Amino acid sequence: MQAFFYQRLNKVTLGLAIALMILGLGLTPSLNLGAEAKKKAAAVDPAATMDAEVKKVVDPINTQLGKLMLKVESRTLLSPADAGQLADIKFKLEDAYTQYPTSTLLVRPLYQAGILFFQREAYNDAYELFSYLVQGFPTTPYGLKSKGQIAQLEKRFGADYFAADGAVSGSPDATTANGLPGGASATGAKK
Repeated sequence: MQAFFYQRLNKVTLGLAIALMILGLGLTPSLNLGAEAKKKAAAVDPAATMDAEVKKVVDPINTQLGKLMLKVESRTLLSPADAGQLADIKFKLEDAYTQYPTSTLLVRPLYQAGILFFQREAYNDAYELFSYLVQGFPTTPYGLKSKGQIAQLEKRFGADYFAADGAVSGSPDATTANGLPGGASATGAKK
């Protein structure tokens, strides 16, 4: 009786093994579908490529901004080299913004640079950077913060202090129809 039971068990085990092998062969085409899906996923995504390019530009800027933010927050004076570095950061960010105007990777560094310029009392540069954020990324948290910074600047200096193109009235950039800076007339009086 025991021998019959073991024979029966061996036949069942053998049957299960064969069934699993057949089932395994049936799954092979679906595994190939997985490989095809991987090939499709490996195709170059233009948005991912753009983000990678922007990241190459933004990563060194973030490192530099982090160091400058620490100096400003610790009330350490920026050296002339640091001021030059900040100006260089602004030019790099402006260049990146013109090349990639929709990249959200630029939002944080633009805002941080604007804050640094604001704290250094370079209000024209701060206003310009905050304006980029308000125009390009109005619904992001930094875009909303930038609206507040612009409102603060306009409240502090008056609504007409900043010209429509971002130049500060009275600065060499701001000229009027008569060609004189900051709205001055030929007699020297302000309009």
